[in-house]
Amino acid sequence: MGQVDFQASLWCSLVILVALWVAGWEIGLFATVGAVVSTLTARLLAVSHDSVTQGLMTYCGVLGGIAMVVYLGHHPSTYVMAVSAAVTCTLVTATLGTLLGPFGLKAFTGPFCLVSLVMVLGAPSFERVWHGTPESAVTPATPTTPVVSWTDLWQGFFSNVSQIFFVETWYVGLIMLVGLFLAGWRVAGGAVRRAGQRRGHPHGVGARRPGRTHR
Repeated sequence: MGQVDFQASLWCSLVILVALWVAGWEIGLFATVGAVVSTLTARLLAVSHDSVTQGLMTYCGVLGGIAMVVYLGHHPSTYVMAVSAAVTCTLVTATLGTLLGPFGLKAFTGPFCLVSLVMVLGAPSFERVWHGTPESAVTPATPTTPVVSWTDLWQGFFSNVSQIFFVETWYVGLIMLVGLFLAGWRVAGGAVRRAGQRRGHPHGVGARRPGRTHR
């Protein structure tokens, strides 16, 4: 979990996982499914021990699992898609690691972006997978007034922290920020600085429900 924010801290990961369950049982469940499946896949394929224990083979699966329920809705078929996304993310992560390694480059969330894009765009072609656009995948209407209240500002600040996990809820971002503090005050300070520098809608860059940008 923590590797989504570039952190290998166990405590940071646990707090982030708690925050995801606070965001909603569906988000928490699919994040957990993604983490478990991607980790087991890496274990079964005998990926290096350090890569597995540091969560380097897991974070894309976590994001992939969340993306499935956000963009496809909660249906039995979504569980199959989430498991497939987690397995595929692990394979693509290993592949890109091999291809980019000689150039000193990292895949980061590239595997998640690629796998989720293909699965979500292809979903409408399959009747057993596509059940219409869920509310969670709909971008909220752009505010018609330029007036930003103090409440918009401080809630938007914390929402900026949680949006990387497709969640736009200020108290979830606050919990995640606590987790980042457990990883180190410099880590949390960097997160605070990035959250405060975001521009545009008070609830994040190109605000979307839930969440937005990745590495």
